[in-house]
Order: sequence, then structure tokens, then C-alpha cells
Amino acid sequence: MTDTEGPCREAAPGTHERIAAMVLSMPRPGRVLDLPCGRGALAQRLLAGGCDLTVADLRPERYALAAPAAVRADLQARLPWDEASFDTVVCCEGLSELEDPYRAVRELARILRPGGALVASLPNIQNLRSRLRFLFSGAFNKFKLPLDELRGEATHRPIPLIELRYMLHRCGLRIEGAGCNRVKPADWLTAPLAPVVWLTTALAFALARGRPTRRRVTREARPLLTSAPALLGETLIVLARRT
Repeated sequence: MTDTEGPCREAAPGTHERIAAMVLSMPRPGRVLDLPCGRGALAQRLLAGGCDLTVADLRPERYALAAPAAVRADLQARLPWDEASFDTVVCCEGLSELEDPYRAVRELARILRPGGALVASLPNIQNLRSRLRFLFSGAFNKFKLPLDELRGEATHRPIPLIELRYMLHRCGLRIEGAGCNRVKPADWLTAPLAPVVWLTTALAFALARGRPTRRRVTREARPLLTSAPALLGETLIVLARRT
């Protein structure tokens, strides 16, 4: 079996390992959905850990494992499961590939049972190196080139952590924590900027005006936005639970 035929990795190094560790460390991950499952590299790790796993993808024919069979599911349409069908949903590198990630998050929340967990990963444009790249070039890390409208390239949109938090919370999911796959050497070089970013973010939030609910939201969001994974990580991995 070659790399192109087997369940080869289609995410940044360390992403599948980190996601699998998060899921398998849960007291009761229960019924787990891996969507999009790609070729099955993450599914292989989850199955090895004993998960009761369902796999799905827009192109299930690409799935390389013999079992379980992959289901066709489109994150931009109604998903083929009833409400509260899963205890855990994993969405690895899926949301940043969509034209409308809000619709996808609503559907993922719908099929999660109350108290169920969503583990989602996406390229971290929040980190310091990506911010510096945007300052000087107008493009974030992992999003360096404009999409080719002549060839109809798939949508690949950067999602800031603050926007991801908003869409998750609006859809009934509360962020419990965030991690990352790894910190690359180039990102360690930007670490001295972290105290400056922390201070300026704290100052901006402290000066925010508005109702008590707005002040509560800013107090809750600031630690997440200035966390080490957000400022230094390559791929952001967020754990949220359905309320």
C-alpha cells in the first residue's frame, strides 16, 4: 500500500496525534464522528484507541481503511444524522475549507448531544508570526496566495480565533480549552513579542465600553486569545462542549 493509497496524513505534523490524545483522554468519548475523515489517518488512531467511530467525508471514496465504511456527508448541507446522535465530533482541518463555516458549526452542534464535545482544528492565523506576515504582506500563514478563480479552487478561508469563538458560542457550543499541534522554530523566534501582545490586548479589552454582558465576554475571551497555543502554535485545536 503506497502513501497515495493508504491513510496518509493530510494535516500538519502532530495534529492527528494531539486530537487523538484529546479524544482518548475523555472519560467517556462515547459515539465519535470523524468529519471530514480524509484518507483515514486520524480515524486509524481513534480506532486503535478503541473509539466507537463513524467516519464521513464529502468524498468518501478517498477513505482508505477497510472499516468502518465512510458515509458521504457535506458540511455545507444538512448532515445525515438526527439531533444528538454523537457524544464527540472531530472536525480536523474542515472549517477553513468551507464557504460558510457558520452553517457547518450549526449542523455539528445539532448532531451533538447536550454535554457532547466538538474537537476542531484549523490553521492558526492568530499566532505572532502569522500576524507579522500579514502586517508586511497582507497575507496570513497558510494563506499566502490568492485563490485562482479561473480554475475554481476550493474556498480556503482564514478564520481568526475570535471569530471561531463567536460562531461556536452563537451555535450553543462553549469553548473549554485550546491547544496546538506544535510550535515551529520560526514561531519561537517571535516569543519575545508575546508580553507586548498580551499587554496591548489587555489594554484594548479594558478600554472596551458597553453593557455588563460585553464586559463579561471580553474578560472571558482575553485569556484564550493571549494563550500560548494561540500566540505560538502552528495549528489551533479547540475543545468545545454543547450546552
